[in-house]
Amino acid sequence: MNANNDPFHFWQQFWHGAVPQTQMIPFTEEDFEKRIFELKNVEAWLNFNLQAVRSQIAVMEQQKQFVSMTQSAMQNIMDSIDSMTNSNKEDKKTSE
Repeated sequence: MNANNDPFHFWQQFWHGAVPQTQMIPFTEEDFEKRIFELKNVEAWLNFNLQAVRSQIAVMEQQKQFVSMTQSAMQNIMDSIDSMTNSNKEDKKTSE
């Protein structure tokens, strides 16, 4: 399979160029501890951002529901006003 047809070609190039082979595997316990510490910090940062996104979604869903209810209530009020206006017009026509 040539590089043009290989769906993983881009990722292979990315990973081969991103990290030199000598840095791929830590050799000492300190290297492992440092890498674990870094990854836990990244995990905490990602979890914080994920929670922020989830909170924003929840707020926007509540806002959407409020707008929908408000629009529905306004439409009901307008329909009531229209029906009252129409019935008043019909009452005046029949009384004449």
